[in-house]
Amino acid sequence: MGATHVMSTDFNASVLKLLEANKQINPELSDRLQITELDWEAVAECCAASKDADVIIGADITYDPTIVPVLVNALKAMVALPEQVVYITATIRNPETFDLFLQLVDDTGVLGRSVMDLGQTRMAALCHPNPAADIRLVLITQK
Repeated sequence: MGATHVMSTDFNASVLKLLEANKQINPELSDRLQITELDWEAVAECCAASKDADVIIGADITYDPTIVPVLVNALKAMVALPEQVVYITATIRNPETFDLFLQLVDDTGVLGRSVMDLGQTRMAALCHPNPAADIRLVLITQK
């Protein structure tokens, strides 16, 4: 982890406890890793959390159609500088939900996006791929 500061967030208390446990078993990261609860509906908190971020990473956060609009609204507020970039990995469980996410990003009018299919060839270079998983990498920036 070459970053000088990493903030790991979630809204679920159980996930936050797991993040803290991981931090404890990796003491070399403790001074650089901050675990924080973050509610995407609290846009001001999202902006404060991301104001100094160069990179925002989200993993498997586009699966629920009821939270996708809230997520996109938070991303719109969080990507305040042209040099900020968001990377989101998405396992496609429901193509309609993923399409909704992409459409809402497009509808912001201020966010641009690019999508890469992380098929078996690309995934093999990153990890041990699951042949049944349909995974995309979404890059989001200001337009």
